[in-house]
Amino acid sequence: MLSPYVVIDLLPRMIFPSLVPRLEGLEAYASLPVQRNQRREGRRREFVRLPTPDHPDPLIRKDVPVGLGVGVKWQLTGFASSRPPRFSFRYTRAEVSQQLGPQVARLLRTCGLRYARFKRAPCGNGEVRRREEEQEAVPALIPRVHPPVPRRVHADRDREISMSGASRLRAGLIGLGVGKLYAAALASLHHYYPELPAIELVALATATEDSARRGVEQFGFQRASTDYRELLEAKDLDLVVIATPPDLHLPMLESALATRMAIYIDKPLARSLAEARRIWRLAQSLGRDAQMIFQFRHVPALYRARDLVGDGRLGELFSFRVAYLRSSYLDPLQPLRWKGSLERSGGGSLNDTAPHALDLLSWIAGTPTRLAAQARTFVEERPVARGDTHLTTIDTDDHVILLAAMANQAIGTVEAGRMVAGSVHDFSLELHGSRASLRWSLLDANHLYWAEARASGSEVTWEQIPTLQRYPGASLPGWDVPLGMMRFHVASLGTFVQSIQSGSPFDPGLEQGVRVQAMVEAAGRAAASSRWEEVEPIV
Repeated sequence: MLSPYVVIDLLPRMIFPSLVPRLEGLEAYASLPVQRNQRREGRRREFVRLPTPDHPDPLIRKDVPVGLGVGVKWQLTGFASSRPPRFSFRYTRAEVSQQLGPQVARLLRTCGLRYARFKRAPCGNGEVRRREEEQEAVPALIPRVHPPVPRRVHADRDREISMSGASRLRAGLIGLGVGKLYAAALASLHHYYPELPAIELVALATATEDSARRGVEQFGFQRASTDYRELLEAKDLDLVVIATPPDLHLPMLESALATRMAIYIDKPLARSLAEARRIWRLAQSLGRDAQMIFQFRHVPALYRARDLVGDGRLGELFSFRVAYLRSSYLDPLQPLRWKGSLERSGGGSLNDTAPHALDLLSWIAGTPTRLAAQARTFVEERPVARGDTHLTTIDTDDHVILLAAMANQAIGTVEAGRMVAGSVHDFSLELHGSRASLRWSLLDANHLYWAEARASGSEVTWEQIPTLQRYPGASLPGWDVPLGMMRFHVASLGTFVQSIQSGSPFDPGLEQGVRVQAMVEAAGRAAASSRWEEVEPIV
């Protein structure tokens, strides 16, 4: 049996000299089957980095720039027999293509290894990461960033949450405003991802009896209530979706985290950083987590953008621009209800639409360390309700502009507004680096635009990259069908249900919710002080 060093380094150079530049990005891993938890079905494999001549220290990654995110590569796995150790090879260079797989497979067989499979796999971003649990029956719906860890349980529970192999999950929903989108996405999820369990809409909790009745009629919930506590006390639910105003998140999450239900929680996590930290600390003390609803992470064009940044294709980040603009409250007679109350919402556009922009920026490019901001309220009084002559004072912002600075000196702007004529629903992202630029807009969601820096400035142009519905693991409707907002929610819920089924961590979890809340709070302080403010640590 040849050594890993010979397989990885010497033989490729001898047999395929033309491929040497393309094979320099190969990494070696050894795996041993280990039993993670006696209660959980199946076995996990932990991958450990092997030393190589170029990287004698197995704990150091030198091939991927630190802080550039996570790219998606192709992984080739082979082994000599059914006995461990098994060797796994991962491509880490963007130049390596899928077509290289069969050639490397033949090479491994020549070396006495049997070719197992050739599939997409996540690649780390400069931190030491263990290879995530192999999910033979549940394909990854999006690239996984964090390795899974055994999920601890509340002391009062007599069993661990384990729904692996379940053919159906029973869901509860709290809130029927934006919650209507989540109900529809849950009902259709199994059609898009047949490998995932079907979702049964069991319980609904809303603010009024009328909305409860309408929810039952429209979506087929088995029962409905106007008391969310009744829903959370039920013993027959596997998961709960919380889609309520921010002032209700803290009490609802405190109750939900004490149950065995998996939790899917709308942004923002809370009205303030203090509340967000309180939620996160409670979850940590109980060994629990929840998945935040940041559905714009699930746009295929933005998957691709993150891959390009993670591969270093953008180079050093110079500047960025993220904007989420809407015209939903341009009419001064349009009531804002709870969104006009700082006490209930924690902020206007700053705590409503800006969290999406801040999450997307941190997910793709990194988290700002300092913020300056200006916020404005253009309509200071609005009707209490549609057609009502009584006016109420509005103490939340209509528009906010943030100037953000990264640790590496990159600068940019984050903008959010709800009174922009012509912007019915416009969300856009631009990143500019030393090697290239990219841009994306929700109004052209099926494409990512890419421009590479060249020797002659006259040759620089935008390349349109069609991404459409390139969702890994999806059976409907086909990658070449144009997509819309609803599909983002389906994919987001898909990763949530997949995490429930596999026992892997929720991503984004409560930690990211706290991180976004820290940026929101820094922006609020900056708007009030007209000075630069540091983004506080999340702990």
